[in-house]
Amino acid sequence: MKPNSAAPRSSPGARPPDQPIAPGGAGNLLAGSPSAGGAMGRNALYTTHMLPWLQRYGSFLALVILVIATSVISPNFLTELNIRLQLQTFCLSYALIGVGQALVILTGGIDLSVGAVLAVGSCSAAVLMNNGYGTVVAFALPMLLCAVLGGFSGVVIAKTGIQPIVVTLAVMIAARGVAETIASAGVTYIQDQNFITYATTNYGPIPIIGLIPMSVILTAIIYLAAGFFLARTVAGRYIFAVGGNERATRLAGIPVDRVKILVYVISGLLAGLAGVLYASHNSTADPFNDGLYFELQSIAMVVVGGTSLLGGSGGIGKTLIGGLILTVLYALFIQAGWPTQTQLIANGVIVAGAVILQGGLGRR
Repeated sequence: MKPNSAAPRSSPGARPPDQPIAPGGAGNLLAGSPSAGGAMGRNALYTTHMLPWLQRYGSFLALVILVIATSVISPNFLTELNIRLQLQTFCLSYALIGVGQALVILTGGIDLSVGAVLAVGSCSAAVLMNNGYGTVVAFALPMLLCAVLGGFSGVVIAKTGIQPIVVTLAVMIAARGVAETIASAGVTYIQDQNFITYATTNYGPIPIIGLIPMSVILTAIIYLAAGFFLARTVAGRYIFAVGGNERATRLAGIPVDRVKILVYVISGLLAGLAGVLYASHNSTADPFNDGLYFELQSIAMVVVGGTSLLGGSGGIGKTLIGGLILTVLYALFIQAGWPTQTQLIANGVIVAGAVILQGGLGRR
């Protein structure tokens, strides 16, 4: 018999011998195995659906869960009075410097000087009020002085290329010295009654919160303005560009140095405003303790909110959520009776966890 040299007829739908097998397609023997198609499908689902959702809404979800848990533990947590007090505490501490810190971090920098610069603002305001210069001057001059300190950091960082953490650490030390020089007598007690009630004067009422303190009103205005600035202005887009890829931004002709200087000026300006409100609320100015560790709190709220420490990703809304998360946590710690040292340890763990989570999400 002659050997049959004709090509074998293929059955309908059969794959030609030289056609590659598509992953997960018909004929792939590993398509349904957990080590191949199944794992790839799960990774694809996480990357394309869950990861973007977590990056956008994860911090808000964490805030909602935390508020619910805290309200269960403490039934008085969601009362009108307590909400107003918690918001006032947040706005009179690190809320404003958190805005400036967020702008700096979005460019890939960091500002360790904001707490000490806040002390410069508080001491300047106290001395000015006690010497009869009036409320307008007590707000304007400290903010201007603090903006100059922030601008100094920005210029050195932009023009010399020295790491921001080194420059702002040096400015932090120097700013404490400036605050001590201004308040030469140490702790300064403010005598003007109108000034010391300014930050806590209530207006309203509005739904849920009821009466709203001036400090909360000013903070809300600053956050809205900063959010608009980042989202709707050319300078705001430049900030994201610098943090995302500084070299490419320079090659595109964007004035990177000006952007860096701008964010540090804003950071100093807002630290000055925070210092004036801090002095108003406390009716004193302490060059040694005002703003102590606030730089760490501001970094914590930015990171916990989901803004990347590498720059280029995040925003003011995320920073606000991060600050509210920390505020609720501190309230929970107080309700639980935790001592200050335990709260500091917990705060460190939270920040470390947020940074680790950022790195984990970024590697997926």
